Amino acid sequence: MIYFQEDCFKEESLIEICTFPQIQINKLFLEMAKQKKKVFFIDTIGNIDLLIKHQNRNKEYECFRIFSISDFYDVCSILQSETGFYLFIDSITFVIEWNKYSIKPGEENHPKKIYNKLWDLIYSNNATIIVTNHYRPKLENGNKVYVPRLGNCFFR
Repeated sequence: MIYFQEDCFKEESLIEICTFPQIQINKLFLEMAKQKKKVFFIDTIGNIDLLIKHQNRNKEYECFRIFSISDFYDVCSILQSETGFYLFIDSITFVIEWNKYSIKPGEENHPKKIYNKLWDLIYSNNATIIVTNHYRPKLENGNKVYVPRLGNCFFR
């Protein structure tokens, strides 16, 4: 079990948990959420929504199921009226991948725009945001290594 501790996860920050795609991070999210009072989820896959409905009837969570990048921005607008909350996003990989196909010539780099929106929630609303990113296999010098799928986004 992972606990929010000063030496583990800093509150009012953006925390990225990088995992292999087959790992069920949603169960970890729910364990972490049990420790907090004001919790929201953005679910791009449907797993969290199902777990909440079937396993956590004793605590009510708000889960936003999103299907597009505009849904993501709508949820961020809704959350601007909240303060001191925890937001779990499974998975930021899918949010950004949806968006990369809608980039128009001359538009700002969308992954940065998405992360700027998340940082705005952190600074303006005292939010703690936990996102998942997934590893992908990559061949490097003849060896198979795993790198974050959104690695280029983070290392520019």
